[in-house]
Amino acid sequence: MGVVFGGAFALFYIGMLVFSLALTVVMLVARYKLFEKAGEAGWKAIIPFYWSIVLSKIATGKKTLGAAFVVAYSVFLIAYISFYYRQMVMLMGNLDGSMSASDAASIMLFSLFVMVLSIGMAVLNGILMFKLAKSYGKSEGWCVAMIFLSGILIIAMGFDRELKYVGPNGVPTSDQYGVDNNYNY
Repeated sequence: MGVVFGGAFALFYIGMLVFSLALTVVMLVARYKLFEKAGEAGWKAIIPFYWSIVLSKIATGKKTLGAAFVVAYSVFLIAYISFYYRQMVMLMGNLDGSMSASDAASIMLFSLFVMVLSIGMAVLNGILMFKLAKSYGKSEGWCVAMIFLSGILIIAMGFDRELKYVGPNGVPTSDQYGVDNNYNY
């Protein structure tokens, strides 16, 4: 019975792995196409961290939102890794299972920090996805849906042959008379 269950679990795991890899490839191709529609080189969609800065430039006209996301994500990764490293060190030092009040308090504060940071990253990502949909001329409903369903909707936008890039924040960079709307007077 255990061998059958183990084999079924292995097949399920391999199936999920193949599905995840296929979905990742489809997502990268969709981002590649979105970047090209915005006039950016498609290869920029494949480079980790750099793609979010370029995506911010496409969506808002500035790189600041993407840079803030990269910084927040980097801090999150460092905090997350160090948090679990610290826990492992504490567990190795306290083999009897006891923990001091200061250790418990530091774990709680660190957990709170990681949670607040992850909420901040979710907010940054939501803003970026909303503005991305806007920059391709999508409706308000689509923009709101991008906050929650960005993975699916980016794939839909990337493979939509009729989708055109409007401009950062949905505002064309120049009008029919050639006036640059981004110029600060």
